[in-house]
Amino acid sequence: MKSIKDMRLSGKLFLLFLLALITVLIILSPYTALFLASAALAGILCTALMLRFFVGKASFKAMADKLTQLMKKSKNVYIICHKRPDFDSIGAAVGLCAMAETVGRQCRIVVDKQSKAFLRLCRDFENTDEELFVSSKEAYEAVSADTLLIVSDACSTKMLDSYSVDMLEKVKKTAIVDHHAAENNIVRENGFSFSDASASSTSELVTMLAESKNTALTAEEAGALLAGIIIDTNHFSINTGKRTMHCAQYLLEKGADMNKVDICLKPDEELVKLKAGIVETAWHLKPDILVSQCDIQCRDIYVAAAQAANELLNSDGIEAAFVFYIVNDRVFVSGRSSGKIDMNGLLSKIGGGGHAAMAGAEFKTMNMDEAKAAVAKLINENYREEKPI
Repeated sequence: MKSIKDMRLSGKLFLLFLLALITVLIILSPYTALFLASAALAGILCTALMLRFFVGKASFKAMADKLTQLMKKSKNVYIICHKRPDFDSIGAAVGLCAMAETVGRQCRIVVDKQSKAFLRLCRDFENTDEELFVSSKEAYEAVSADTLLIVSDACSTKMLDSYSVDMLEKVKKTAIVDHHAAENNIVRENGFSFSDASASSTSELVTMLAESKNTALTAEEAGALLAGIIIDTNHFSINTGKRTMHCAQYLLEKGADMNKVDICLKPDEELVKLKAGIVETAWHLKPDILVSQCDIQCRDIYVAAAQAANELLNSDGIEAAFVFYIVNDRVFVSGRSSGKIDMNGLLSKIGGGGHAAMAGAEFKTMNMDEAKAAVAKLINENYREEKPI
């Protein structure tokens, strides 16, 4: 199966061939140059429109067909959310579950039931079926060789808990749907992999897949997907394109309640104070790069760090922001970029990953000062004010 990038490349090569052919015709027939030039322009426009349609709607339809066929050939479907699940991972999993149920397969979502995103989802979307959700330990005991495992919003086992990693060894069929630019070590040769780093979120990709199959979405499912898109785009302020807005409109038409989504995403008082402290203590690494850190270890520090990085990036004249924090005595960094810096390209140099606008990294053997020094060195070595990394 060709990737979207491969199909785009094929489209560009076809356009170059068409231009070259028309150029030759103009040289051979100078008296018809004006006519041919007009015809060429019309042909290019029509071809571009057709390729746009093919790469967009048709490619999603092909991917959705392949995924649903894999679901149909499986006894049941389990969808795994990554460690410390956010609304994008859970929202995308909810959408994938709806696709599985549409083709008649029993489905369960594997998630940390103590995570704030899950608890908020159940609280604010009152018709959410909590029986759909199971812990990774419960799932490990229930899956069989004929189960299809789909990993939502992750493509590396580093992002999964130990039970989820062990589950991958029990089944024959695995799949991922993800929007991070990272090496895939989950999907086997006969599995399904759909990763597009240009997407705002995994929830956006799942929305497009569900739409292409006319999947019946409840208002709660549409709301969960919309929450995933909003959280990963920082309320449509980063990494947002026409497809993102199309998905948001589609989900609203399916019954997503924007008021419920806003309430679900609203931070609690403790998180607000934690984020405010991180933002207030930020300093300039460069005139357009802000850095901050938090030494407080608590369950939701990774959420506060990510939201603080988003807020710092929204500051006037800031092109990138980095927030360092600690979880279980290990240092992490959450990075955000407005586009001048390829955040994935930068942090992948130290074992991290994500996508161009949003990425992170873990420092297994470094303390806070060493981690900050490592990132500062990377920026100084790669960053140029006149051009992106």
